[in-house]
Amino acid sequence: MLRSLVGSEMCIRDSQIGRRHLSLFHLTGIKLVAVVDPSEGASSLAREHGVPLYTELHQLMEAKTRGEIQVDGAILATPNNMHAEGAITCAKHGVPAMIEKPVASSLLAAEHMLQELTRYKVPMLVGHHRRHSAAMSAAMETIASGRLGRIVSVSGHAQFYKPEHYFTDGPWRTKKGGGPVLINVIHDIDNMRALCGEVTEVQAISSNAVRGYDVEDTVVVNLKFSSGCLGSLTLSDTATGPMSWEQTSGENKDYGRDTTVDCYFVAGTRAALAIPTMRIWSNPGEESNWFKPLQVETLEVEEVNPLECQLLHFCELIRGIVEPKASVTSAMESLRVVDGILEAMRTGRTVSMRPHSRL
Repeated sequence: MLRSLVGSEMCIRDSQIGRRHLSLFHLTGIKLVAVVDPSEGASSLAREHGVPLYTELHQLMEAKTRGEIQVDGAILATPNNMHAEGAITCAKHGVPAMIEKPVASSLLAAEHMLQELTRYKVPMLVGHHRRHSAAMSAAMETIASGRLGRIVSVSGHAQFYKPEHYFTDGPWRTKKGGGPVLINVIHDIDNMRALCGEVTEVQAISSNAVRGYDVEDTVVVNLKFSSGCLGSLTLSDTATGPMSWEQTSGENKDYGRDTTVDCYFVAGTRAALAIPTMRIWSNPGEESNWFKPLQVETLEVEEVNPLECQLLHFCELIRGIVEPKASVTSAMESLRVVDGILEAMRTGRTVSMRPHSRL
């Protein structure tokens, strides 16, 4: 098993996801060897686990170079604007890293990071943990098998109600850069890319009519994929209802769950698939026909913890057994689409992006 992994929690604001990863180490054979965090609360975490504390990542890497500590991998559970710098530092010292999503705070930062990482050839994984979901994996396999025929459309929903204390606890969420497009939609865009391929055009319209903050609270997005498939995504953090990944998949127990509802619907020429209930509708026989009754089948999917699966995948990536399910290049394309959504919201125009190969 992986002998040592450094859990990097450089900012107390982001310690929640770092601690979630840490809570799963005992299930994956990973040993924590250090904590990197400049905050006051980090010392108690380091003492609790009997490991050294470093205030800066470069200090840990210097200790590694001197042979004072063995580090096989790092988890960069840091603020977005520190992702690129942290990944580059790890790469320079030959340490594979799992970078929390989004891959960087901007496309420019992501492009610089990718340019630097290509110099070192060190394995990197981005924490788009839904790529490790059993439902998402089954959906991707079903689509790839051709069972749905040619994919013609996809619809997604990310609708939930964030309580007022979410904004009073973090006033930055009411200002530019703190809206649900940057915070939440990156997950759904990555899922839709995984299901349907690369996005070539984006349209979006937004509203802040409910809360009146400087950021959007409701957005409707139209997408065109390189295959010709069309998609739509509705987002609102002021909508009471179950249609979001958290409330339908049940993968994060912090949220209530409705097992009867889906948040994605993929339609093909031969069949349609609802996710995450994994129901498939199709016509019996060879020919699809809306005059014929549809038969419904539910695919059996074993429930797993995607964060645990992600850690196991990271261990295999470090050993050179697998390629990353969420590479830096792929994560950068999800960020590019989100950037296009923001531009479309701002300008009211269709935003075109160059076509990319499936990553």
